Amino acid sequence: MTAKLVVGYTTRLVDGASPPEFTCSDKRLKDEEKIQANIDRQSEAWDDEARNQPYTGTFDEVFIVDPTNERYQSWRYKGREPGSGKSPICASVSAWILANYSGAFSDDLITHKHPEVVFVGFGMRRFLKILGLECSLPREDRDRVPVSMWFGNSDHRDVEQAVKPSDFKFLDWPTVIDARRPVDDEEARQKYDEVTEGWNGPGDNPESDALVALEFCGQLGLLSDT
Repeated sequence: MTAKLVVGYTTRLVDGASPPEFTCSDKRLKDEEKIQANIDRQSEAWDDEARNQPYTGTFDEVFIVDPTNERYQSWRYKGREPGSGKSPICASVSAWILANYSGAFSDDLITHKHPEVVFVGFGMRRFLKILGLECSLPREDRDRVPVSMWFGNSDHRDVEQAVKPSDFKFLDWPTVIDARRPVDDEEARQKYDEVTEGWNGPGDNPESDALVALEFCGQLGLLSDT
């Protein structure tokens, strides 16, 4: 049976990461205030993007639940700062996955076997890229993960693309949440309301992201036994 790992996570800038020296991207600008505003916008965009990419970004918190095997685990950056003596989140997350799903991944570049693990959640491709690349860095506190877990891995599903396809630019989360609220089962409706209350999209609270993803996956049949 394939294990479906429902993942929620947030990211942060790597300690010491700093933006490049930006210059004005619009050569037509002459006014100093407008030039500075242009540079400031680039810097703000870098801050937003840098934490969500390998090398300049890392995990701030990760929450994983395996509903089939009734196990879950969470990890936080707090207490893992440089010099703390504790492993970074990426190493602890990969160790947990490999300990609980041994044999699911290998260093083979091409595999055709039925997957033993599928990652499900919001932004799973990004999650796996950051995990794999950070664990591959040549540092003493990093443990490389099997290649098939993160490179060329098609065994992941993005819940956002399932319920809120990017094809439709005016589709927002309040619309999705309201439309998918159960109508016939009062208990299911109460549970849904509890899980989605205050949730405005992924990236703020990993546990909430995973629980909301579980709700959507249940409605869509994405967690069916295979």
